Amino acid sequence: MLRDPVRILIGDEIGLGKTITAIFLGIYLQDIGRAKRILVLVPRILVAQWVEELSYWVEADNVHQIERENIEVYRSKRFPDGWYVISMDLFVRNRDVRKAVLQVEWDLIIVDEAHKVSPQTAKKRWKYIGEELIAKHTERNVFLLSATPHKGFPDDYIARLQILDPNLEPDIRVLDNKRFYRQTWNTLVFRRMKSDVNNVYERREIFKPAHLRAVLIRPSKFEAEFYREAESFLLELLRKYREASGKRLGAVRLLVTLLAKRAFSSPASAYSTLLFMTAKRAGLLRKISKKDAEKRANALRNFIRNHLAGDYTVEEMALSENERIVLKEIVGTTEPSVDDILNAFAGYASVLLDEDDIKKLRKLMKLTENVRREGDTKITKLEELVKYHLSEGSKIIVFTEYADTAHYIAGRLKETIGDAVKVLTGREAGSRKEREDVEKNFIKGDKYKVLVSTDVLSEGLNLQ
Repeated sequence: MLRDPVRILIGDEIGLGKTITAIFLGIYLQDIGRAKRILVLVPRILVAQWVEELSYWVEADNVHQIERENIEVYRSKRFPDGWYVISMDLFVRNRDVRKAVLQVEWDLIIVDEAHKVSPQTAKKRWKYIGEELIAKHTERNVFLLSATPHKGFPDDYIARLQILDPNLEPDIRVLDNKRFYRQTWNTLVFRRMKSDVNNVYERREIFKPAHLRAVLIRPSKFEAEFYREAESFLLELLRKYREASGKRLGAVRLLVTLLAKRAFSSPASAYSTLLFMTAKRAGLLRKISKKDAEKRANALRNFIRNHLAGDYTVEEMALSENERIVLKEIVGTTEPSVDDILNAFAGYASVLLDEDDIKKLRKLMKLTENVRREGDTKITKLEELVKYHLSEGSKIIVFTEYADTAHYIAGRLKETIGDAVKVLTGREAGSRKEREDVEKNFIKGDKYKVLVSTDVLSEGLNLQ
């Protein structure tokens, strides 16, 4: 490791040990005197996992977890040498925490899930992590970790390489070519594939081949009717309110996007959102003015845009105290799930709709009831597939988009195969006890044969 500083992107596929690689490289830099203070920024759900992993390889007294409650303690001690783990969104959202962290002379910055630091979809993370912590300090060692370093957008990917190497051409268009990408391999970007492990390092089949199969399902007449009516209604909403003012139009567009995603996720997800909208609207109009309801809808819209960055399935949020106060007033809790926030937005945004729109929402609710009563073809097919693979001795992971749908699927599967089903959404994954239960009884043990989860699973546990 002759370069000084070392600024690299480790892009190994999932399961190949990016975390342990970064830890060992950090320990090496410590041993040769080039890293005394090390800052590790990760999604909130990975904080405990990083602290636990670090405490195994590094003396526990040298591993620190930065929280709102202890930031003044570390500041007063001038951040003694060691490893510091912090939620990236706590750093971004909390001004006092951010100010204290930015004043420290860090020797090594490690960013896990670095694709979440994006100039396009996460501008505040990009400003404070990408620019303030990394780009402005070219003397610092930096490890960016991501199993998906390139998500199909060249400007997004190249921007991350530019903060690593300040000497790169600033015009992204000049760099977007095969020659540049080849030059970065094993210089700026290091990526091992599972095929490398099988064919080069181990020369045996450590990782089994994966097969992708699309299962096409013919909808029942009730499902087909629901899909037609839902699509027609959503398109009609966009046409009807396209002349609305800026904020109102933005709220309607987000509402349409939300309804489309949740309506087609599962009957349970569709029904819960539609019920929340129709019931919430009636109650709201009795308690507050339409103007106040619209104001709250726009506050939630801004919150969704700022925190979820257009990805309505993210299960991790770090909230400022002011945001917690606002959420307590609007949603009813300071610790809402993503589903809570989305449903609350749908409820308040429903006041933007007229009575004719509400009648159509109620019609869609009845159609979802028909689907649930007469049979959900997707869940029926899933039950068949699960039974087949269980008979082959396999363990099964079912990924879905929303917590409502995850619990719906888990409930149906429990009716079919019993208690060998475990569900893990953002709310459960926030509990160390729940994560340990999954690791002990699904990953390592055999109590659970089927795990139903949202995207949080891909970040919260080591599935290898």
